Amino acid sequence: MSTFRSSQMQFRPFLFMGHLHTDGVQMSERITTLFVRRCVYFAFFGKPSPRSSNELHSEPPADEPLFVPEDTPMEETRPSAERAEQERLCIESEERAAVELAAEQERLRREAEVRATAELAEQDRQRREAEDRAAAEQARLQREAEREAEELAEQERIHGEMEERAEEEQAKHMERLRSQQEPCAAEDYPEEVDRERVARAAQNKHPEQDVSAPMENASKRVTQLDLRSLLGQRP
Repeated sequence: MSTFRSSQMQFRPFLFMGHLHTDGVQMSERITTLFVRRCVYFAFFGKPSPRSSNELHSEPPADEPLFVPEDTPMEETRPSAERAEQERLCIESEERAAVELAAEQERLRREAEVRATAELAEQDRQRREAEDRAAAEQARLQREAEREAEELAEQERIHGEMEERAEEEQAKHMERLRSQQEPCAAEDYPEEVDRERVARAAQNKHPEQDVSAPMENASKRVTQLDLRSLLGQRP
């Protein structure tokens, strides 16, 4: 601590200017840029040689950039070459930024075009797929309708053939029955004639009997003949 204090007291004349810290100077909380610059200058380069009593209060020479008026901007003390270089760098930076912005805008435009083209292609693909699916579904429905129509026609054909076969079988059956009944009728006719003859003879022998018996026999014979004729006429 003592070493730091002694060093501070040793370098005090070079870091601070006494006339700025006298009691006669109006105190304020504001530290000027000129004060800071001169303190730093004195700390690095030492106290300037006293050429005049008013040296500290006079205007700094033009060849010393650190001693500039308090309100003078630092940019005005820079050399023209440095200012030109700085301007050139600024211009290049602005141009580069403009080029980058244009390139970015061009890239975004190309990406937007690519996306739009891809979206149109995707929409066209989806539309074609939908049309293909609709056509395939329509073809499938048409094939099913044709198959159902063919099946219905086949069923109707089979039903018609079955009806025709049933009618043919029925006709053959009736023909067989008729052919079987005709010989029986031919065989029964002489027997009925004989019975009629016997009945007539019996009537001649017994006239007192009821005369209604021959009429009944005749009616029975007519009924049997009618039945045979009806059976023969059935298909």
